[in-house]
Amino acid sequence: MFTQEKYESIQKELNRLTAQKIKVTRLVFYIYLLVLLLGLTIYLLSNQDDLLVILITGILIGLGILGLVFSKFLISKQTMSDYLYHEIIEHINLDSGMFYKYSGKEKNTKEQIDKFYEGGLFPRAAVFVINNMSGFNAEQLKFECFNLKIISSNGNTSTIHFDGIYYLMETHLTTDLQLRTKGKPNVKGEKYQLINENEYMSVYKPETENLNDVDENIIKKVKSYFTDETYKNVYLSVKNGHIHFALKYKHSLIDKINIKNIDQLNQLLVYINKSLELPNLFDE
Repeated sequence: MFTQEKYESIQKELNRLTAQKIKVTRLVFYIYLLVLLLGLTIYLLSNQDDLLVILITGILIGLGILGLVFSKFLISKQTMSDYLYHEIIEHINLDSGMFYKYSGKEKNTKEQIDKFYEGGLFPRAAVFVINNMSGFNAEQLKFECFNLKIISSNGNTSTIHFDGIYYLMETHLTTDLQLRTKGKPNVKGEKYQLINENEYMSVYKPETENLNDVDENIIKKVKSYFTDETYKNVYLSVKNGHIHFALKYKHSLIDKINIKNIDQLNQLLVYINKSLELPNLFDE
C-alpha cells in the first residue's frame, strides 16, 4: 500500500499538472482573443471588399481557433492518467519484484486490428487503445492488458462493439473455445455451434468439435470467478495458442484519476494489482 508521504507526493504532481493545464488553456485563450481582435481591426480599417484582407483576417481567426482547440491536448487527462498509472505500476514492481510495464495510447493500425480480430470475439473494426499494461504470468507466458474501445463506422453512424478491459495472453492450452455473455463468435471462415446456454453465459465450440476436459475446466473457472454481480459482460476465446479475454465492469476504476485521498489511491492500487494477477487464472 502507498504511504501518506508517497500519496502526498503523487497528489502534488497531479495538482501541478492540473494547474499547468489551466495556465496553458488560459494563455492560448488570451492569444486567441488578441488574434481575433487583430483580425477584426485589420478588416474594419481596410477596404472590406479586398479579398486579400478578408483572407488574412480569416486565416488569423482560424489559427486562433486551432490554437485554442489544440491547447486542450497539451496537458490532457491522458497525461495525468499516464503519470498516475506509471507510479502505481512502479510501486507494484518494487513491492512484488515483478517487471510489469505500462504504456499510454496506441495508434489504430492494421496490425492492431488484426491482432484483436484473431480472437473472434468482436467484428473486425477500429481499435482505440487508451493504455496498456503488460508482463508475464506465473508460467512465464506473456500477457497484455488493454483499456480499449472497438468501434466500427459506416460513415453515418458508429457502433461501439466493446469498451472495457481486453486481455491478450499466451497460453499452453490447446483447445478452441468461446464463452460469452453477449453476442456470437466472429471467426472468419469457421462456424461455431452453441453447446450450452444459460441466463448469464453461453458456450461455443467449432461445429466439428465437442467439449473436452480442458474446456470444462475453463468453463468452471470463468463461471465461478466472473459473476454477474461485478461484470456487465464477459467474453473469452481460446484459439491458436492465445487467450483473448474481454471484461466490461459494471463499475470500473480503470479510468479514475480524480484521487481525493490515500484510501482512493490504495483502492486503485488493489484494483490494478488484481488486474495484473488475473492472467495466472487460466494456466494454473
